[in-house]
Amino acid sequence: LSSSQEKLHNIVQHNSQIRNIFLATDNFMQGRYFAELTKRTLELYKLDEFTFSESRLQIFGKSPSEWHNLAMWFDRYGMASHQNRWMIHLPRGYAKLKRQRVVANFADYLDNIFQPLWEVSLHPAQ
Repeated sequence: LSSSQEKLHNIVQHNSQIRNIFLATDNFMQGRYFAELTKRTLELYKLDEFTFSESRLQIFGKSPSEWHNLAMWFDRYGMASHQNRWMIHLPRGYAKLKRQRVVANFADYLDNIFQPLWEVSLHPAQ
């Protein structure tokens, strides 16, 4: 990385407000800027049929609606691409969520992550 890229990376990495404004899927802009940036990158990949990527999105386990919100973002902006594979990253955040009283216990945390997956598997039309 060049020094200017390192500076930008450090600013984004250490400033949650900037990350939330520009690189989130569920912010006040409904993730529009992040989608446009990602789409522009995916368009560049189309120029070379041998270029592939793996992008990661996070599910934190805060609430069962996280999966629905992420799916709406993905569908709203047409994020599917043959040259990109999407990975879901589950950060180890239970202790922090418990401390903040976002989840009551580990069972709630696991339910927030996995219950929506079971529901959509059992009832895909809903």
